[in-house]
Amino acid sequence: MTAFTMRQRLVPDHLLGRITSLYRTVADGSEALGALVGGVFAAIAGIRATVLVGALPSPPPWSCSAGTTAAPPQTRKCQVPAAHRLPWLR
Repeated sequence: MTAFTMRQRLVPDHLLGRITSLYRTVADGSEALGALVGGVFAAIAGIRATVLVGALPSPPPWSCSAGTTAAPPQTRKCQVPAAHRLPWLR
């Protein structure tokens, strides 16, 4: 299930635009911050080291989740809370 589908299922209709805009702001801001950090790293360490660091594989998203096992999503049973149980979505 994609993040967009999860947002549509969990967020009430009247808040969906606000949540989606927040999601986009964080994603776009992260890209800009990553470009800035990459530029600073390239200026300090050089282009070759920057490309080598960029070529390293990043950890899969499920290995960074707090409170979950390091298993792929297909093998892990995931409980999605009902929207009525999330107090900030009321």
